[in-house]
Amino acid sequence: MLNTRPATPADEDSFMELFAQLMESAPEKEDMLRPAFRRLLDNPDRGAVLLAEDESGIQGLITFSYNFAIRYGGFYAQIEELVVDAEARGKHAGATLVQASIAASREHGCKEIGLYAMPHNQPFYEKQGFEFAGPELRQPL
Repeated sequence: MLNTRPATPADEDSFMELFAQLMESAPEKEDMLRPAFRRLLDNPDRGAVLLAEDESGIQGLITFSYNFAIRYGGFYAQIEELVVDAEARGKHAGATLVQASIAASREHGCKEIGLYAMPHNQPFYEKQGFEFAGPELRQPL
């Protein structure tokens, strides 16, 4: 059976191994990623890392942040990363994690949750109740 739970500091190595499936450069960026993982765990008011696991171990992870905007009348959430182990795909770990992040965001008082989907995963998120809202613009700082 698949369960979700918040990540703990003891999950750091497992997190990094799984996160590498999302980012090819994850091993080269460990000096940046590990402190960011710890910082998010140490600041639950800024977001969370949730893990999906079964009897065989961690099957997936999702990270999301809490932000504040007047247009929402308070907090809203942003899904940042979702990774399901290649061996666990098709077993609903991704959907389970998305739904857990939605529930956690509601509990935090968020009025909305969003994400930046890629064309290949947009249908997955639409099945989870997300609606396309338009492109994003960015500028490096």
